[in-house]
Parts: sequence; structure tokens; C-alpha cells
Amino acid sequence: MQAQASSMSDQDMQDLAAYFSSIANDTVAAGGSETAGIEAASTCVACHGQNGISVSPNWPTLAGQHQDYLKHSLNQYRDGTRKNAVMAQMAAPLTDDEVAALARYFSGLEGLETTVVE
Repeated sequence: MQAQASSMSDQDMQDLAAYFSSIANDTVAAGGSETAGIEAASTCVACHGQNGISVSPNWPTLAGQHQDYLKHSLNQYRDGTRKNAVMAQMAAPLTDDEVAALARYFSGLEGLETTVVE
């Protein structure tokens, strides 16, 4: 994301976030998602795709990712230890409960698979 965001001003990023937020609820509802009530997740679909499957190779798929990893990553974006201008703005307003709900939601979706080596 840094490559995409590096040329954007703070105002550009705020405008983009506001736009995606405005269309995200319709996108999630149109897909028939049972969790359309998780408002924070509806914002995520703009980049990370319907049901957590990324719409671009530049953005990671969240579906099926480990819950603890998602929580840790969002918390790092919130506290600034993980740097990304777009994600920092997306994560900053999230509460601890919203971070936990997002991690639970996306980790429970079918997507990434972990290979077990025996």
C-alpha cells in the first residue's frame, strides 16, 4: 500500500477513506453477508474484498488469516509501530472491541489455508 499512498496528500487519503466508507455498507449488504452489522468490516471490503478476499494483489486477503495475527497487526497500525499511511488512518478510530470483532470475523471466513507439516 505504501507505493499507492506515497503520492497522496493527507487530504487525499481522508477523502478516499470517506468515499470507501460511504460505499462499503452497500457493498457488504449487496453480497448478502450475515455480518453486515459489523460496520468496521464494511469499510475493509473496499480494499480487502468482499468476504475478505482481496480485490488486488497489492492488498492482503484477510479471510482465514489467524485471529491473533489480525489483532496484532491492527493494534500495530493503531499505535504506529507498523507503518502504513492508509492503514494507520483506517485503524486509528477502532476500539479494542472492534479490533477483536474484526479479527474474529475475518479469521472465521474461508480463504487462506495453513499447511500442517507432519
